[in-house]
Amino acid sequence: MKLFQNKMEQTFSNMRKIYFVLGLVLSFVVAGSSCTPLEDLHSNPNATTNVKPESLLAPILYDIADMGSRIFYDFTSEVMQYTVDPTTTRGVSRYYIDSKFGEAYFYKAYKTLNNIYEMNRLAKNIEDNNSQAVALTLQALIYSNLADVFSAIPFSEACKFNQGIVHPKYESQLEVYKVCIDILDTAYIKYTTTLSSSIAGMDIVYDPPRLENGNEKKDGKKGLIWRRFTNSLRLRLLMRLVDDPEYGTTAKARIAALIAASKTNQVSDDFISVSDQSAIVRYNTLVLNPSDRMANVKNPLSYGKNAINDSVFTKSRAITSSLLAKLTLTGDVRQKVWFKSVSSDQEVYSGIETAFNPANVGISPAFTVYSGLNYDLATGAKTGILMTAAEVQFTLAEAYLKGYATGTPNRQEASLYYNTGVNWASKMWTDGTGISAPESWPQDNDYAQWSIYLTDAQLFERIMFQKYLSLFFTDVQAWVEYKRTGLPQLVTPNAQYCANGINTFPKRLMYPQVEYSNNLKTITEAISKLGGDDIYKRGDVDILWNNNNFYAR
Repeated sequence: MKLFQNKMEQTFSNMRKIYFVLGLVLSFVVAGSSCTPLEDLHSNPNATTNVKPESLLAPILYDIADMGSRIFYDFTSEVMQYTVDPTTTRGVSRYYIDSKFGEAYFYKAYKTLNNIYEMNRLAKNIEDNNSQAVALTLQALIYSNLADVFSAIPFSEACKFNQGIVHPKYESQLEVYKVCIDILDTAYIKYTTTLSSSIAGMDIVYDPPRLENGNEKKDGKKGLIWRRFTNSLRLRLLMRLVDDPEYGTTAKARIAALIAASKTNQVSDDFISVSDQSAIVRYNTLVLNPSDRMANVKNPLSYGKNAINDSVFTKSRAITSSLLAKLTLTGDVRQKVWFKSVSSDQEVYSGIETAFNPANVGISPAFTVYSGLNYDLATGAKTGILMTAAEVQFTLAEAYLKGYATGTPNRQEASLYYNTGVNWASKMWTDGTGISAPESWPQDNDYAQWSIYLTDAQLFERIMFQKYLSLFFTDVQAWVEYKRTGLPQLVTPNAQYCANGINTFPKRLMYPQVEYSNNLKTITEAISKLGGDDIYKRGDVDILWNNNNFYAR
């Protein structure tokens, strides 16, 4: 045990040297080049000696989970009407969106990409294919999310400061998506496909270490599950391209091929197809801080310099009246996990209207008694979500319902994926809480069940509503799916209570202000293609979808 701790301390000493030098460089470079590769640090042997690719994995995964849960709490939860902030009359729910939201995400994402590139470089040096594959998968995840958030982003020229590229060009969402799919293809074939293959090092998603009798214990055999996550991410991106005039036909054909392969070889070609294979950072595991190994990977929502205290977390995020009504109507027990009862001795929930009348603040009883977010979410281990198994099930349900899976719509097959997705999504949040959905749910609820008497449009609405619930605390995914499909139906805020008297749904976030100073030429070109610097306006270029819901529009 002592030998292991010494080894850990040496590893983290080396990592601290890297991050210290990186911090100095980032302070003046990251805005212009979007991220600064660590390759130029290699002339200093003390900075990288004995650093292995897996030593970067845990910090990378932790940072991805941190920025994902943060943007959900700050932005997605409000704009997608899971919650409303009753403490302000200028919140995101009424579309007051300044550059701080995009700025925080932009820089955190590119900082993390910087470390991913370094992990990949180190893995190549020692021919560690599994670590390369994980690095490529996470690279595609972050870049695709950035494109979803901003539409056009620094991409092919990003992270090339050491090559003299200080002002990287911005590329369209479609360009980013297509290359990300290529990156995932490369990652997919790199994984070692034997059942005994595992990801080396500190994998806090699929193989977090634990102590048994004073010794570190890992399960191993996780390489295949990472491969399934990579495949599931391919499915996510391809589904978002099916209505694109340029790439749509290819996307549909590739979706069909992925599904066919998963059916033929479920061992190596499947998606994350078991509920406990969800890609979630396991907080409170045994890495990052060798001197406090049993309680060191803590939920960043409640731990660290940007922690949110109990009072703020709960009081500034009330359940919306519209979501509460839908959860009640469909008999969904997740409201008991996500939100606090207003009564100490019985389950009673109270919501607040999205974009409420500001005149009601301090007057209406709803503003003194309402159900806020449960602080257990901030201290627990379920909000570090990269992708859930339930999301994949709903994507497959859509593929079968619309005929992408086999070329012919198959409502029966779609129903199987829908019901599995609903059950897995509910189980994920209720496990360990003492709360559970009835065994017959959702089949016994008229508003949640899959019914042969519903039209395809109605069934698709049910898929997307349940997918929306499954994306709770999954970075920006619910917002992206709404931009793609126009579902679920949201309450249109009263324009007179919204920013600038406009109740138009935001299509992207604002670029960081420093980009206008350090990268003006390329960002100006990007904005011109987007149709102007208006986050509420759809341009003719760089938009993959315009509510491409061919059932409901």
